Amino acid sequence: MDKIFFAIIGLAFGFAILQTFNHQMLSSNAPEFSEADLTPDNSYLIKGSVSTSEDIECLDTPSVYAIGASRFRPISTGTVTAKADMSGWLYELPVPQQKSANVIVFCDAKSRPPVQTALAELSEERQAELEKKGKQVSKKRAEGTFAISQQQAQQQDLIIKPVDEPAAVVGQAALSSAKASVDLAIGLIGYITLFLGLMKIVEKAGGLAFMARLIRPLLVRLFPDVPPDHPAMGAMVMNISANALGLGNAATPFGLKAMKELNSINPHKGTATNAMCLFLAINTSGLALLPTGIIGLRAKFGSADPAAIFPTTLMATALSTVAGICAAKLLSRFFASPKQDEDFIPYESQVSANSGLKDLVPLLLFAASLLGLVLVVYTYKEVASAWIMPGLIFGMVAIGVIRKVPVYQTFVEGAKEGFQLGVMIIPYLVAILSAIGMFRASGGLGFIVDLVAPLTDLILLPGEALPLALLRPLSGSGSFGITAELIQNYGPDGYIGNLVSTMNGSTETTFYVLAVYFGSVGINRYRHALWAGITADIVGVLASIWAVNLLIG
Repeated sequence: MDKIFFAIIGLAFGFAILQTFNHQMLSSNAPEFSEADLTPDNSYLIKGSVSTSEDIECLDTPSVYAIGASRFRPISTGTVTAKADMSGWLYELPVPQQKSANVIVFCDAKSRPPVQTALAELSEERQAELEKKGKQVSKKRAEGTFAISQQQAQQQDLIIKPVDEPAAVVGQAALSSAKASVDLAIGLIGYITLFLGLMKIVEKAGGLAFMARLIRPLLVRLFPDVPPDHPAMGAMVMNISANALGLGNAATPFGLKAMKELNSINPHKGTATNAMCLFLAINTSGLALLPTGIIGLRAKFGSADPAAIFPTTLMATALSTVAGICAAKLLSRFFASPKQDEDFIPYESQVSANSGLKDLVPLLLFAASLLGLVLVVYTYKEVASAWIMPGLIFGMVAIGVIRKVPVYQTFVEGAKEGFQLGVMIIPYLVAILSAIGMFRASGGLGFIVDLVAPLTDLILLPGEALPLALLRPLSGSGSFGITAELIQNYGPDGYIGNLVSTMNGSTETTFYVLAVYFGSVGINRYRHALWAGITADIVGVLASIWAVNLLIG
């Protein structure tokens, strides 16, 4: 993460330098878009007037361009003509049809000289002094911009105003992003404490043990190399159950315990076994049934239906997990295990691994109920998804009451942990959001979006969401920060907001999980674990796109 953090800031610095010369770059790179190319089927025309703010005047005729997400990708150039009364200019700008674009008009400008009526009241010496001062004012960067789309009116006036130098804009973005990070974390504390309080009720009501009983028969079949009565099996069952319920704090200790026990039956120390690779693939696929953190984030930014991504996340995380398991099983055939250590003593199991299919019935019924929930949301859309949040809260508390758990005291106990967690994430959010804020202000992020947009558009992945897809396997806090920024900028209930919410809940931080879990037992030869995890990440992104388009649209 250190290198990624430095790379983002370094790129922001480099793009800020390029932005300094951006006007010249636009002038030389903007393509010509003639009237012959202007047809209703492939383009539309933006028209309007151009004027300057009261305190500046252009040194030459303004230039107007249509650009993509960044200034480094000009789409077309327009024409600017002076008005008959010389009070400003008129522009016409042809824009090729696409989802969205921006119009930018700029000129080199200087401060206006003193108003003549005011000069008449001054002495000749003072008039000369002010006129000289006005002529000596250095040139200013002056621009006017607005976003356009095919749905908007094709008439828009522009006012050119002074703007800061790119370096100042990037520096200010770091400061404003740092402040926004703290505001975000403080705003999230309430939602985090709510859900952790509820999860503590479920945990004490036996929810973790219930999930463990459900998935144990499946894990016994998935891990034939692990004796069913070995401590490794119990630790894996608890780890996967805790992850599924969103109990990340409980899942990690169980995961480390599982790796330790798996290493105790490892016939070739220092090299990952098939069981280790499969276990890590399941962890990196991010199997999660309750995306409470993202639901809270969406609520923070005013989502009309924060739990709308509940069924989409279920679909995406399920497909990601299946892909990770299949990849681990398939790749194990191509990554041969080394010879068994000479001093290795096999574990002798006292329990038969064979069990009837009836043991899988409870798990199949549970999976069917989740599938039924997805189908209900698919059929009734917002009407059904609106009931997910109140139903979830009621159900979690009701389980505690039925199991005779002191729900109020237990909730407060879990909420205290949530408050501490909310404070703990502040430094991580400040770091990543400040870096991303600088990168966005420099135009670098927009440049990458423009660069990959032709490819990502083919799979309905907006270029704005690509940084999340790339960072998600590397950093949990970083990807959460990017998700928060995207939801804030594009809204929680739009396509981008729903997509990044689902993506964040459908996979885990692959490289972090591999480093922590394998590092804890001295495994330095990962074999196919990394490739299985990356496969799960890719499928998670594609499944998120499919689920959001299918269930939310």
